[in-house]
Formats: sequence, structure tokens, C-alpha cells
Amino acid sequence: MKEEFDDFLKNRIPIYDAPFIKDHKYVILIKKNGNISYALGNIDYTFLVEYPQNNKEYSTPEKVLQEELELCNASHGIIYENIDGKGNFQSIAFIDNTKKC
Repeated sequence: MKEEFDDFLKNRIPIYDAPFIKDHKYVILIKKNGNISYALGNIDYTFLVEYPQNNKEYSTPEKVLQEELELCNASHGIIYENIDGKGNFQSIAFIDNTKKC
């Protein structure tokens, strides 16, 4: 699953956003029903939470990602951080809720 997200980030971001992705600090990808959706963020990964709740703490990228997965009723997601400001992204959170222990 992580490889599919990596491929989407490198090769399948829509053409209207692709030229600007290197200018963003964070990218979140969520897969639901076979489709991958994405959002871009600049200030902090906590701003990726679409509908933040006052009683929840979003202190880690994993908590932000889990919140978005729950809101979307999705099971797979990843957050990338632009580590050098030039579009070189590194995964900072990955969740695959379909994996069984």
C-alpha cells in the first residue's frame, strides 16, 4: 500500500497541482473505495485535519492521519513532509487499518 501512495505522489498528482506540490510542506493521501484523494498543507500537519474537534489533541502526525481516516471512513492513509523545500517528500505517518496482527 505504501508503494501505491509513493507512486501517486510522484506520478499521479493531477496536472493542475503537480507544478506546485514542491511549494507545500505537507501532503496527505487517503485511499477509500479504490480512489486516492489528497490535500496539501503549508503551516503544520495539524492543519490537515478538515474538521478539528476541541476535545481532541492532534500532537502527532499519526493522530492527525487517524482522525482524517475516521472522518472519511477510510482505512489507508499517509502523510508526507517536504524535507528540503524542493519537493523531496518523506513519509511521517502511515496507517493501514486493514493489516491484522
